[in-house]
Amino acid sequence: MLNQKKLFQLFYPFFYQSTVWLTLILSVQTTKNAVEWMLLHLKYQKHKNIDHMKKIVFIALIGLFLTSCGLETYSCHSYGNTNRLTKHGNKAQARYSRGRM
Repeated sequence: MLNQKKLFQLFYPFFYQSTVWLTLILSVQTTKNAVEWMLLHLKYQKHKNIDHMKKIVFIALIGLFLTSCGLETYSCHSYGNTNRLTKHGNKAQARYSRGRM
């Protein structure tokens, strides 16, 4: 019978990868929508509303920030599902195993 630790080790890579990809997809989609709204606003608005434009640019910047964070987390080996651990990952693993004993 599988205990909780075995289940976590079995399913963690799948859940981790799916969350990273979901974050990347949503952030890219948010950025794309914000840029499209900005272009439509510039095209059809005769008098430019500065507050509305600030909101759209802010949304685009948040989308770009989330994309960069997702890509950075995806490429970091200590968070990935590989067997290679960084120095930080080894220290954290040692601390965890000492606490469990």
